[in-house]
Amino acid sequence: MAVTAKGKRWEILHSLWIGWTFTLGFFNWIAFLYIGIRANQRKWLLWGAFYSIPFVFAMFTPGRITWLWNVIVALTIMFGVAGIIHAFRIRGEYLLRLEALQGDKSKRETITERQVSPEQGASTTQQPENYSGLAGRPSGNTSATKNGFALTYEDLFKVCAKYEGDGYYVGDAIGQKRWANAQTHLRIPDTERIVALIDTSVLKSGKIGVAVAEGGIYWRNDWTAPTKTYRTSLPWAEFASVPIVFKDKPANIVELGKGSVFFVTENDIKKEDLAELLSEVQSLARTRAEEAQGPATTGQSTQTPAGVGSSGPHGDQERTTKSPPIDSTPRTSTSKPTLASAERSRQVLGSGADIGAVSPPILSADELEYQISSSHPFPLAFGFRSLASVVDVRDLYREQLRIAENKLAFLASVSLALLREEHHREANVELGEYWRSGISPGDWKEIVARCSKVFAAYDDPLAQAISKLNIRSEKKGFGADVIALIRAKNDYKHDRGPVVLEDIATASREVQDRLRRCMGALAFFAEYPMRQVLDFDVDRSGDEFSLKCLRYMGDHPSFPQEELVFHKGLRKGDLYLDLGNQDWVPLYPFILPMTCSHCKARETYFIDIWDQRRDTALMKSFERGHTMSNSGVSQALASW
Repeated sequence: MAVTAKGKRWEILHSLWIGWTFTLGFFNWIAFLYIGIRANQRKWLLWGAFYSIPFVFAMFTPGRITWLWNVIVALTIMFGVAGIIHAFRIRGEYLLRLEALQGDKSKRETITERQVSPEQGASTTQQPENYSGLAGRPSGNTSATKNGFALTYEDLFKVCAKYEGDGYYVGDAIGQKRWANAQTHLRIPDTERIVALIDTSVLKSGKIGVAVAEGGIYWRNDWTAPTKTYRTSLPWAEFASVPIVFKDKPANIVELGKGSVFFVTENDIKKEDLAELLSEVQSLARTRAEEAQGPATTGQSTQTPAGVGSSGPHGDQERTTKSPPIDSTPRTSTSKPTLASAERSRQVLGSGADIGAVSPPILSADELEYQISSSHPFPLAFGFRSLASVVDVRDLYREQLRIAENKLAFLASVSLALLREEHHREANVELGEYWRSGISPGDWKEIVARCSKVFAAYDDPLAQAISKLNIRSEKKGFGADVIALIRAKNDYKHDRGPVVLEDIATASREVQDRLRRCMGALAFFAEYPMRQVLDFDVDRSGDEFSLKCLRYMGDHPSFPQEELVFHKGLRKGDLYLDLGNQDWVPLYPFILPMTCSHCKARETYFIDIWDQRRDTALMKSFERGHTMSNSGVSQALASW
């Protein structure tokens, strides 16, 4: 049976290396070195070094030491048998990796043929005019992009050509192969030309590094980078205003605003040169931004809370944090909480929606992306928007399935929080059964379905909106997407999912479409702010409480601070959903913020396992899937 899509003949031809393992263990190490080099896999190179031990000993052992030769012969036979078994076990993986690598090579050749004309391929001139035909864009023109504007190749070339480094390439010095690799692996649109490349890969292949292109700056870090980045590109419109920070701890880290981090060593380009290069390019971008804006236009002012950058770490479009919209229409009464600004001026805060308006409007892709980035609950928005920073399609598919389960976890957790105590028995949700050995995506779906049945009789708009999702329906709408995501997650978990790279890419696109539709269906959550109470103070009259809160909405982990007047004090540190009319629903113990013991970051957690015997609950974070134990949650579940 063929392992790959190439057919049995191709697989036999690329399995001839196994013949080296039948040399009684003396030359079997050659086979593993060969496949390690062909598939670019360090683990097989290390196995080759391991299997070469008898050969090395035989080369340097004197003939008169009989007992040592007996040991070498025994090792040779043992390593020979082990090598044969090992080779046949990894043959399938090698063929799949080789097929994927050859597919990438074909893609690079196609890109090169499409973007470099024959006359330009023979050119060795270092002038930017020779690049006027690349990507089909005329040189000397500044083109607008969907993310703002582009800078001209000539202007960027004049800046980038001033600097040099062992891993720094400008213009034609990048080379066609390195240029094609960078275009593919740094995910640079084929409508943009690369002006300069800082190649941080070991073999200087262009697959890892930082690129300055016409539309923005792009980067990709390797696995040795000491910190994680949540974005891998910045358009010039955003780059023009971000702070550029060089960090010594961890070393060689450059941060372009919150969450945008890349890794460059001194061997590639000197730190001082890189700082001047980025500064000059940023000045050029600022000048172009001012020209693009033109005369100042009249508009409404917006507020950006302290600590919040001009853009989130996962999006491509610029965004600002706006004050909550004023909604003077009461839902059932005229009393509303009030919002105090940084200057403590009060304004009416509206956060609800009429019962008849719970169905979200149909949004375009760009409108939905903006709404997610600005007004969806943070546990939903952060994970979905972070998918844009994942480069490898295999990592992307795995992360998409994790985010899919997180959406169900959030929806089920909120449903349990909304369920009134007198309806616990009617919903028939046995928490101990679901969380006994680790909850599954199907269990989350079942919890939502059971709660939705009860919510049909509620007059609460949020409960009705959850009920109207009709999650039990497996033929159309939200329910059909949910069941398809659950099946994909289960198949992946039990190794029944796609294996070939092309199949993974196809499955990833399908999952992404379903995730986007689910996010659109959950858009009603934007009407119900999620807040964490930091502190409160009692009014002198004793009738009101001033709450200091963090607003957990949007995709950015720097939450805007709010101060609201409420009719009672609330528990510090807990998360709440604001349903309007001074009706706040506590999300504890189902969703709670904690400081992760692994990454030391503040993360938002849901319940994964409830161990009643040990009286503890294992919590998992929405952001990164980190886990922590919490005994307080276990006690709260026991009394639910």
